[in-house]
Amino acid sequence: MTTPSQVVTERAIAFNSRDAARAAALYHEEATSMQAALGEPVRGRQAIHDNFAAFFRVFPDSYAQGRARL
Repeated sequence: MTTPSQVVTERAIAFNSRDAARAAALYHEEATSMQAALGEPVRGRQAIHDNFAAFFRVFPDSYAQGRARL
């Protein structure tokens, strides 16, 4: 079983690798992602993938911390 901490760490690894497919794979097929900066929720794994890919193109120097604080 995957723990929440493992999921957060895996998301950070995918994010820092600029791997939209790896990051999106962590979401359920019908997930909804709420991003305050977007204004509207992103619905569905494919849309979440596309959002990650676009984000990585626009902000190539961004990074995420890799540890969950639970």
